[in-house]
Amino acid sequence: MKNFVHKLILLFLIISTITFCKEAVKIRYFDQTPPGLKPEKFAPGIISTDEDEQNGIFSPDGKEFYFTKVTKKFEFIPFRIKITNHEYGEAEECDIYDAYQGGEIFISPNGDRLFFRAVISRNPPNADIYFQAKTKEGWGEAIDIGNPVNTDGVEGYPSVSRDGTLYFYARREDSVGNFDLYCSHYENGKYTTPVNLGPEINTQHNEFNPCISPDGKYLIFNSPDRPDNLGKGQDLYISFRKENGSWSEAVHMGKDINSSDSDYSAIITADGKYIFFSSRRNPDRNADIFWFDAEYVKELQD
Repeated sequence: MKNFVHKLILLFLIISTITFCKEAVKIRYFDQTPPGLKPEKFAPGIISTDEDEQNGIFSPDGKEFYFTKVTKKFEFIPFRIKITNHEYGEAEECDIYDAYQGGEIFISPNGDRLFFRAVISRNPPNADIYFQAKTKEGWGEAIDIGNPVNTDGVEGYPSVSRDGTLYFYARREDSVGNFDLYCSHYENGKYTTPVNLGPEINTQHNEFNPCISPDGKYLIFNSPDRPDNLGKGQDLYISFRKENGSWSEAVHMGKDINSSDSDYSAIITADGKYIFFSSRRNPDRNADIFWFDAEYVKELQD
């Protein structure tokens, strides 16, 4: 009986510890009121200003926020804000790219790797996917993912699910349109040969900027030239993974999410609660970062 009681107490302590650890990671989101099912501008005056901001992402532990400012010369400059329990730091340029010009930051759901697109050359166009591993001192050296993911063409907008599968856009020999979406599994410390995501997602039109949910159950991307596009630029689309592993036919995310201007570059928080994206729906057409509750995707699922 005593052994049973001891085991019961031990089990309770383990469950309590796990629960405490899960509850301990509470992202403050710059003290913004959480959004509902319709997009709201994220942190006006703090993150979203009269400049051109896009690609906002929190580290899974909520201690850092990354975003990109785009200059008039179309240069991508990464910024980082460090966050403590009591205060927010100033936005400052960060050197995560080392010597590379690029953008499209993504942090893996478990926080162990930071991925980004590196511009190798602009003429001819060549961009590769790199990553930096988390160390005790911060992010480590930038590492080229290499073949078979990277080629002498353009690969961009890396997004990773919890199981390590990498999603990105590229133009390859088997592309249906100009740019298609691909995935590469992470097996035995290496990325496998990328696979085209198929006709349910890729069309004769352009597909860009895939964002996989942390659990791998749905994928958001943007396209500028599909027939149901609402207007002047990119619109967001979504596809759901079926039980057999295939993808449902991608659908437009609707007028509640998309505007008549460009809406693009979705990023889902590591806990799956919120979806961030970039939009030029402002009168001056500068990009700002918006967010909405991820519960919205349930309304789009069959």
